[in-house]
Amino acid sequence: MYEKHKLKIKEKLSSKEGATVYAQRKIDVEPAFGQVKANLGFQRYSVRGKSKVENETDLIFMANKLRKYHKRRTV
Repeated sequence: MYEKHKLKIKEKLSSKEGATVYAQRKIDVEPAFGQVKANLGFQRYSVRGKSKVENETDLIFMANKLRKYHKRRTV
């Protein structure tokens, strides 16, 4: 079952459309996580449970956006 699923995902990523989506993801999503880790020092969640993790994620990214907003306002 796992190998079948893994092969299906590999095929999707290998397709032209999959490669385009994956390339765009690296531009859109990955930098935000890198900024949170580097600038806010985020390493791991301090809560358990899906809803609590979602709330903490929202707070982390809100803090990141506020940091960026403050940086733009003070320049």
